[in-house]
Amino acid sequence: MIVALSACYTLIYPFFNFTHRSHFAPTALHSVNRRTTNSTPTKLRDKLDGSENNNYRNMMKSQLNGLERTQNIIQSSTNLQDNIIDFLLVTLMVIRWNIF
Repeated sequence: MIVALSACYTLIYPFFNFTHRSHFAPTALHSVNRRTTNSTPTKLRDKLDGSENNNYRNMMKSQLNGLERTQNIIQSSTNLQDNIIDFLLVTLMVIRWNIF
């Protein structure tokens, strides 16, 4: 039982541990980031002039808007799932207790 629980914990924990990725083995992306330290987004953004900086800002705003729309869609689908589950539970209660 303990072995099964620890195996489940070992398999599931990395998916929920978004803040401490350094505990795991470095991936190819980490090694690429280490090699290209001169092209970090902050340094690239500092090199941009006004018009390019505006383009960068607009691109980031559009990405943020897209993420917010995606979040709203996920939230509405979650609400729909909750409503369906509530409906099914009430239906089962009605059938079980012959309320109507």
